[in-house]
Amino acid sequence: MKELLKKYGLNMKEASDILHIPYRTIQNWVGGTRKCPNYIIELIDFRLKFLSAPNEETQSDPQPNTKIAKTRN
Repeated sequence: MKELLKKYGLNMKEASDILHIPYRTIQNWVGGTRKCPNYIIELIDFRLKFLSAPNEETQSDPQPNTKIAKTRN
């Protein structure tokens, strides 16, 4: 999980807000108190990749990530 946060330039609070996962859960995963299941890590990576991908609205934006494109829903 820590690697995904770094990959997408997010802190735990931002990830919690974007992914709708309780902050404490992400904190436990990152801190090693609990292990995040691999299938959840894959789903989170897929979701963040989708949210950071350019679309019609962000085609001309050279950096569409801008905190995961302000969380497209």
